[in-house]
Amino acid sequence: MSLQMQTRSCIALVSLLFAVGASACAGTVSDGTGGTGGDDTGSDPGTPPGTPTPPPLDPAQVSKNLISQWSGCMTLDNFKTAKMVNWGKMASSDSNACSSCHFAGFEGFFASTDETAMFTAISTQQVFMQPFFIPDVPNNKMVINTLIFPAVGTRQAPYTDHPRFDPTNNPGMIALQAFYTSTMASLTAGTCGAPTIPAN
Repeated sequence: MSLQMQTRSCIALVSLLFAVGASACAGTVSDGTGGTGGDDTGSDPGTPPGTPTPPPLDPAQVSKNLISQWSGCMTLDNFKTAKMVNWGKMASSDSNACSSCHFAGFEGFFASTDETAMFTAISTQQVFMQPFFIPDVPNNKMVINTLIFPAVGTRQAPYTDHPRFDPTNNPGMIALQAFYTSTMASLTAGTCGAPTIPAN
C-alpha cells in the first residue's frame, strides 16, 4: 500500500470511528408515552419550587465519561482469559497475521501477539480502544464497535486495499465478545479500578 493510500486510510478510519461515536449521540430518551419525558416547564414535579433545573449533560462529555469509566473496568486478566491476543494471530486472505501490520497501532488499530502491550494500548488510549468499544450515549453504556470490522474486512471504501477477512465469524470477534462480557460484569458489580483514560 502506498504512503498516500496509507495516509488516506488512516484518516478515514479515525473519521469513521468518530462518526460512529457521533451517531450514537443522536436522539432523545423517551418516557414510554411517546414524549421525551418531563412536563412543559421542564421541571421535576418532585423538586421543591424555586430549585434550579440542572442543565442537560453535554453528549460529548457523557461520551468521555463512559470511555473513561470503561478504561478502568478492563483488566489484563480478563483480556488474557478472553484471548484477545487472537486479533494479533488472525490472518487475512493474504495469509499475513494482523500483527504483521498492526503490532504497534498502524492506522489506529492495535493488534499484537504481546498481550500486555496490546492491553495497555487499548486501555490507556482512546484511539486504540474505539475500534473495539464505542460509547452508546443515548443508552448510557459502552458497546462493541460492530461497524468498523465489516467495512475493513469486506474492503469497503476507503479500505479497498486492505486484505479481506471474515469480519464476523473469526477468533477475534469471539474474544471481543468475551472481553466485553467480563468488562461489563466488572462495571455492574462495581469492582472497576481507577480510569486509565481521563474524562477531560
